[in-house]
Parts: sequence; C-alpha cells; structure tokens
Amino acid sequence: MSEDEFVACLVIWMGAGVGTYVYSDVVQEGREFSVGNALISSVFGAVILPWLLISAVIKAATEAKELEKKETTAAKARATKEKRRQAALQGYGKLLQDLDASRKSFEEQGQILDEQFFKNCIKLATDVGYLTSQEVEHGASVFAIIKFARLNVFSSFSDEKAAEKYADKLGKALKKVKKYDG
Repeated sequence: MSEDEFVACLVIWMGAGVGTYVYSDVVQEGREFSVGNALISSVFGAVILPWLLISAVIKAATEAKELEKKETTAAKARATKEKRRQAALQGYGKLLQDLDASRKSFEEQGQILDEQFFKNCIKLATDVGYLTSQEVEHGASVFAIIKFARLNVFSSFSDEKAAEKYADKLGKALKKVKKYDG
C-alpha cells in the first residue's frame, strides 16, 4: 500500500467516524456537537458505522411492518362495519315488526314483556345505528318502540337491578335513535 492510499484510507476511516458521530449523537439524539466526541468517534466510529446502518434498516423494516399492520386492521374494520351494516339493513325491518307485535300484544291483551323484548329493543337501536337516516324507512316507529320499552322496563322486571341495567341501556339506545323522533 502506498502512502497516498494509506492517507486516503485514513481520511475515509476518520470521515466515517465523524459521520457516524454526527448521525448518532447530533441527529438522532439531539445532543450538541462536541469536538472531543467527534475526535473519539473519528477513531472508533468506523467500527460502529455498520451497526448504525443495520439498526437503521431494521427500524425502517419495523415501521413498514407496523404501517402494514395498521392498514390491514383498518381494512378489516371497514369490512366488519360494512358487514354489520348489511346485516342490520336486512334484519332491522323484521325485528321492528316482531317488537311492534309484542308491544301491541302487551297493550291489547296485557301480556308481560319478557327480557328478550328488551334485548331486541337494544339490538334494534344498535342495528339502526349502523344505517344512514335514508336507509331507515320507519324511524318514527323505531323511536316509539324503544321509548315504549324504556317506559315499561321497571313494570316488567321484579329484579330491580336487572330493570335498572336495561333501563340504562335503553336510555342510551333512545339517545341513539332520537333523530327519528317525529
């Protein structure tokens, strides 16, 4: 090796060390530039340079995986939401008819409202929540059924805790469908 080649290698070695110092301490860590640290880095920095390059590549790969995972999760969430919306669109009309029949039976024949009636009222409000206002054909009926259930929940349960639990849920359901109040 000639003297010129040795000097060129020494300059490259020291440049790699200073570059490593500037990248690791000043850029990544936000510390102030120090001549002493730069000189120490110029001697040992070239040894650390491959490690910094590998860690930068690993960090970029990790960030790419996280971004892909977020995108996958968001796509699954959109698909699930659309699936629930379609199920609600197909099923809420039948559920509304069944609940209306139970309400009429209660009003005309004095039949007791069972727990399933209240669960179905909560499900109806949830289903209607997935739909747009234009997709809900009988919004006033939905509101009336849930309001009816909320008003009659305490008279249908002997267990006060269960009645209170359903009253709270029906109150929240009523808030969801308040926009359909005619």
